[in-house]
Amino acid sequence: MSWRALLSRNVQEIRFVFCPQAPSSAGAREFVKKNYADLKTLNPRTPIVVRPWHDEQARVIALYDFGEKELGKLDNLNESEVEGVVRDLVLRGSGLPTSPNGLGLRPSGEIVDPLGRQVGEHYASS
Repeated sequence: MSWRALLSRNVQEIRFVFCPQAPSSAGAREFVKKNYADLKTLNPRTPIVVRPWHDEQARVIALYDFGEKELGKLDNLNESEVEGVVRDLVLRGSGLPTSPNGLGLRPSGEIVDPLGRQVGEHYASS
């Protein structure tokens, strides 16, 4: 299966941040421009967030279950290199623990959402 179709299985959310004008963000802008629609079609329920931000270094942030996240630096990369970084982040998620419905149970028993925020009471095991 293509890494693109695995996005929704391995990542809770993916965020792209880049400068809309800086030459160092050109690869990130091109990747998003050419691939957003395909990624969204294959993963309709997975948030794919695009944040153009002036004077920001290009980066991608992958959010996984249990509040795990990882940053990939995209500054000065071409479109193909950006794809490689995104692919690696998506595939990394296949090796991480997951939970049903995107809610995670930490070892402490605290129930958290994909961003690591507590969303419920402590889990009481019987």
